[in-house]
Amino acid sequence: MSTERLEAARSVMMCNQDNWETGCLANYDDEAFDYVDGPGLTKIHGKRNMERYLRNQFDFSRQYLTVDEEVCQADSYVATWRLDMLLGTGPLRNISGISVLKFNANPESRKIVYHRDYLPDGPIWENAPIVGPLVKLQRQTYTSCMQTDFGCAKVLGGVENENDVGGVEAK
Repeated sequence: MSTERLEAARSVMMCNQDNWETGCLANYDDEAFDYVDGPGLTKIHGKRNMERYLRNQFDFSRQYLTVDEEVCQADSYVATWRLDMLLGTGPLRNISGISVLKFNANPESRKIVYHRDYLPDGPIWENAPIVGPLVKLQRQTYTSCMQTDFGCAKVLGGVENENDVGGVEAK
């Protein structure tokens, strides 16, 4: 990976409310760009739409990301990271995630055409009004029953037919 591409990738990773226009937006390809968040709820096509998304994102949150490890190869960059975020619902600390960036096929280009963030939604939803306590209870119940001798079947319900997975009978 070229030094220029590595600099562009690192700028995107360090993007926050103070520098999103120069840190993120300036490094995205003008013609072809796609962004997907971890669970795939947010899918954005085009730099203009990403500009709107970033503006809205940083209007309601403050985010500070620290890259732990990065792997760079030709037109791909992958980083593991930790995120501290302040939302209107309160602070979130040390959320782990992974980002994948892909560059324009032209090896001379430093423009990013694809960006996907993988992060757990649980910690974010646990702090959301109304549903937060339910999400937190579900997570705590699942975690604790998985560590018992009797498991989760008695607490969360078991599968009636062990060959039935996702509504399709296993063969």
